[in-house]
Amino acid sequence: MNLPNGSVNREKVVQLIDLRKWKEASAEAERWISSEPSNAEAYATLAQINLKQNQFEQAHNWTNQALRYDPENVLAWYVRVFAYYCESKEQEFFEAVTVALRIDPSQSLYYFLRFNIYHKKGNRMEAEAEMLKALEINPDAPLYLAAYSYLQASQGELVQSRISERQALRIHSSDSQVFIYLAWAAELRAEDEKETEYFKNAVRLNPQNNQIREEYLKSLQKNDRFYRMLLMPSSLKNIKPTYFIISWFLAWIFFKPLVFVFIALYVLAHWTSKLLVQVKVFGWRNIFKSSS
Repeated sequence: MNLPNGSVNREKVVQLIDLRKWKEASAEAERWISSEPSNAEAYATLAQINLKQNQFEQAHNWTNQALRYDPENVLAWYVRVFAYYCESKEQEFFEAVTVALRIDPSQSLYYFLRFNIYHKKGNRMEAEAEMLKALEINPDAPLYLAAYSYLQASQGELVQSRISERQALRIHSSDSQVFIYLAWAAELRAEDEKETEYFKNAVRLNPQNNQIREEYLKSLQKNDRFYRMLLMPSSLKNIKPTYFIISWFLAWIFFKPLVFVFIALYVLAHWTSKLLVQVKVFGWRNIFKSSS
């Protein structure tokens, strides 16, 4: 049986998206639009490709086109909601997610995104309500269970937090965010070894993410005296700018060589920290593979 042309185009684009071949996927989506200029799904798919590359303005442009042909296109609303969330445009996000949930009330990710916003704002009751809705739809999602463990730990519900942690770990996940939430939960429960191990797993899954690497380094410094001493010079960047400038000025006046010593130590600590993460996570043998 021959598939309709639109189905063939969509299959090609989805395959290219899965392979993270963004340029080829965009070209294929544009060909799809040329062959079916009134197909909302084609525009929404191109918007999705832009979203995955953090090209938010282009993503919004293509969702506008998609919604012009189909005001209730599920993918277009998904892209719009997620783009506003990534851009931290809170008002636009809440307006869009309200419409998106009316069109697709079974999309658990919308509730999870609202959970994140409420939790960051300190609205714990609203955050828990959103999390429970997400879990009601998708009770076995490791990401939701890990985030719920973090929420419970922040509320002092340590036993329940560990239960959610075990449930999250029961299901294998390749999402680094799962281990970040588990690490944060472990930190709140003062379980230092677990915290460091979870951050290590997150780095292993997403080695290019600077934020995750920094979290892992902080955990190492906090929980291990050797690494705290080794990376001490890198903590200079956390000093308030005013104190930092005054300290360097006084050091330059009274003991100039000290300035050069600290610069050398800071640079050494910077590169040592990067090397340390690679070695701790991947080992010496695989260090060059992981960084390539």
